[in-house]
Amino acid sequence: MAEDINCTPCLAGFGFKGLKDKSDFAQFALDMGYFGSLDSATALTDQLNLLRPGEVKGIVAFPLAKAPVKPDLVVIYGTPAQMTRLTYAYNYSYARVIHSVTTFGLSCLSAVLPFWKEEPAFIHPGRGERTLAGTDDSEMFFSAPVKYLEGLTDGLEKTHRKGLRYPVQGYVLYEPPVTPPMKALEAKLTDLG
Repeated sequence: MAEDINCTPCLAGFGFKGLKDKSDFAQFALDMGYFGSLDSATALTDQLNLLRPGEVKGIVAFPLAKAPVKPDLVVIYGTPAQMTRLTYAYNYSYARVIHSVTTFGLSCLSAVLPFWKEEPAFIHPGRGERTLAGTDDSEMFFSAPVKYLEGLTDGLEKTHRKGLRYPVQGYVLYEPPVTPPMKALEAKLTDLG
């Protein structure tokens, strides 16, 4: 609900409060220091997918293990290496890439847009996410409609069995490891010169 949100840009982003003119959002972004000119701020804010006023009545967030209702969206926070594991799982199960859109902020809006786009996304937390929500410098997050959860779980299990694990081994070997799949690919490469 609007009264529970501490982030003014999100009130506009979620459509909980209306903007008289989208240029007001561009002016805000300029005033915050994200852009050097109003033209640049306008060019980027014109690309934002702000929700229409009234399109959403409210957003409820809760730990998945304590879900009081079936969720529409799953948001998973973690390190970039953990997000890579989710990428492997998603690629394994769905054979598609995951897109990531980064703006000057509005990571809260970016977190819910996968619901409308029906595609997962990686989100780089913005300044508000870090200062108001306490997201750590080492974190980013993944957002996906709940229909992808089973495939992600299956993909995590199967890629883990194949050796794609977390944490990634940090020991630097003196010679790069050459696994049989790498060797097979190398045999198929040709010189371009």
